[in-house]
This record gives sequence, C-alpha cells and structure tokens, in this order.
Amino acid sequence: MSRWLLNNRQQKLKVLGSLIALGSLFFLLKSQSWDEILDAVQQVSWQRFALALGLLFVSRFFTIGRWYALLRSGGVKISFSQAASITFTGLFASNFLPSTVGGDLVRIGGVLQFGYDRAVSTASVLVDRLIGMAGMVMVLPLGLLSFSRWYTAQALTISAPTLFEKIRDALKKFFNAFQIWLKKPLSLL
Repeated sequence: MSRWLLNNRQQKLKVLGSLIALGSLFFLLKSQSWDEILDAVQQVSWQRFALALGLLFVSRFFTIGRWYALLRSGGVKISFSQAASITFTGLFASNFLPSTVGGDLVRIGGVLQFGYDRAVSTASVLVDRLIGMAGMVMVLPLGLLSFSRWYTAQALTISAPTLFEKIRDALKKFFNAFQIWLKKPLSLL
C-alpha cells in the first residue's frame, strides 16, 4: 500500500485537491441564507437564466481559446483539453482564493505540472490577463458617461494629471509585457 502511495503522488494530489474543493463548497453552501437565494432565483425567468448561462460558457471557452493560442504560439505543446482543464481549475480557484490572481497561480502551476516551459507559461498567463484587460478597455466608451457623472460628483478629489499618469504607467507596463507576442501578431489575432 505504501509503495502504491509513493508511486501515485499525482493521484494523491488530485484526491486531496478534490476533497479541499468539496469542503470549501460545502462550507460556502452551509453559510448561505437559502430563503434569500430562493427569492432571488424565483425572480429570474428560465429564458434569462439560460441566456446568462450560455453567455457564461461562451465567455469561458473564449478565455480557454485565448490562453491556448498564447501557449501554442509561445512554443508550448499543450493540448486543448489540458488547457481547458487547467483554465476551469483556475476559474474555480478564483472563487475561493483571496483574489483572481490565485486562479492565475493555479494555471501557472497546472502548466508547470505538465512539464512545460516555465518562462513562456508564466508570461502567457500575464499576457492573457493583459489581453483580457485590453478587451475591457474596448468597452470603455460604454462606461465613460457613468464615470464622468461619478467624477464630477466626487468634487474633483482625483486630479486629472494624476489619473492620466496612472493610465500612462499602466499602458507602459502592458506594452513591455506584450513584447513576446508583438513579434507574432497573427497569434494575438
């Protein structure tokens, strides 16, 4: 028995991870106010629920595809099913760890567990995060009106030059990390 445990370390880690995940899920479900949840669920039509669930899965599969394309263009020979498994594990971990960065660390760890290149794997997660943020910037015009109302309501507590300096610094960091894939523009597309 002890020889089997030594030889099946990865299997033990999977079982341990599953037990931790189930324990965390049980803890979350136990601490909920089920009357409030039931009231909220009853207010949602099944059509809207199905639409939201469908859009959620479309979003997740685009996330998987984006990261998969980055890994493959960086020379990492990962299968789509491995990338999907690691991505879903990272998304699940993001719900329990203190920040969404925890899910990114799980993705990096998952890729490294398969023995792929550390530098490219780590950079792919960073660039994937930056591309996701760039996608959010694309919808920025939709939120500018609300932001301008909030900004004027705050009695101009944030100076415009400070805000623009922060945006400029963030863009510099983005383009510095983006250098690997700027040489391969087709993979970004």
